[in-house]
Amino acid sequence: MVKIRILATGGSMDKTYCGKASDFIVSTPTLPTIFSEAFADLNHELTVQEICRLDSLALTDENREAVRQAVETCEEDFIIVTHGTDTMWRTAHHVEETAKRLNKTVVYCGAMMPTSFANTDAKFNVGFATAILLTKGPGCHVVMGGLVFSRPLRIYKDLDRCVYYEGDEDRTIE
Repeated sequence: MVKIRILATGGSMDKTYCGKASDFIVSTPTLPTIFSEAFADLNHELTVQEICRLDSLALTDENREAVRQAVETCEEDFIIVTHGTDTMWRTAHHVEETAKRLNKTVVYCGAMMPTSFANTDAKFNVGFATAILLTKGPGCHVVMGGLVFSRPLRIYKDLDRCVYYEGDEDRTIE
């Protein structure tokens, strides 16, 4: 049985509609339910740690540092981080050196559409993240739409097509 730590930060994957607010809110982590529905929790020992419940555009440097510290202090070597799609690259970059230094594999995944929607990429991305987690080496990897990105500073999101792609040059951090 493989021990996997799940670090939940929020994002579209965990969004649900709130009638009181007449809006979408980030709710409880959905990844454990996705594993359970696929019977994958029979093969993997999951520990869920909620870091925050935020859209990725609202994540702060302190939230990213909390993810890094969780990676540093958890006993598991395999970690999935659920994250909003707009700034996954930034958090992966923040955690990358720690993951490599500690020989841990960290895979980030999110969803363009919430898990609660009938048409969602969440379940596919979680399954793919699990496969990549167990086959890629230490470091930080981002998975979206069946693609793997292992150089966080080169990850870009095409907002018109709702896809991720790898750029030719590293981003600059503001």
